[in-house]
Amino acid sequence: SGRCLFDAHIAALGEGAGIEHVRPPDRLLARPFVDMAGDDNGGLVFFGGLFGGIAGGIAYLKFVKAPILPVADMVAPFMALAHGIGRIGCFLNGCCWGRLMNWEAPWGACYPKAMYGPYREQVLEGLIKSGADRSLPVHPTQLYETLGNFIIFLLLLIIYKRHKRAGVVTLSYFILYGILRFCTEAFRGESTRSVFGSLTVSQSIGLGMFVAGLLTLLLLKMTLWKGAPADAETEIPDAISEEAPDHPTPTDL
Repeated sequence: SGRCLFDAHIAALGEGAGIEHVRPPDRLLARPFVDMAGDDNGGLVFFGGLFGGIAGGIAYLKFVKAPILPVADMVAPFMALAHGIGRIGCFLNGCCWGRLMNWEAPWGACYPKAMYGPYREQVLEGLIKSGADRSLPVHPTQLYETLGNFIIFLLLLIIYKRHKRAGVVTLSYFILYGILRFCTEAFRGESTRSVFGSLTVSQSIGLGMFVAGLLTLLLLKMTLWKGAPADAETEIPDAISEEAPDHPTPTDL
């Protein structure tokens, strides 16, 4: 229901902000509302919101005694769609930028003079002078992820229509977005490669999402789903089907 999605969204906002700002507690205590809103230090990160939203959504669905996996399967495609739209905002804001392009390409993004983002980083690295009008072209990783999320949205809609096992769409989202995030992080310019000296934290999480989703899907196919038809309890509900009326219709009289 709409109320369920709203409550899960509120949980995602709070959890996402908390996970992002565990790292700099001194700055968070000094100016909590500025940092929580998001400035040059970052803000609300996607993975914090995703896992916070999952936790909040599961808690709410348990409370109202609603089926968790069928609801998750209905939400997953539109979460990818919303995420893709949100990345357009990242591109316009100048956050989550990509690394410097090593070749000429028409889609390279040059950002105007600013005190944050790729322009500031390139000034600090001595790549451009402080009086330059714009930055050198960088990979528009935000738009890479927008395109990828839109493709995931379409794929999940197809999977939703063709597969009746509850959980298939949700696991497919984890697999597909894990691949997407692992690839786009390779072009990110502001992310520190602190995991094994070559991977970013988000890249590691994306890899974990892919592996966990794929292994879970394969395990279910080899065990619980093997040879067993989808029954009424595990089928994905048709989102566009109408509920039966509580009162008799004129044709029933």
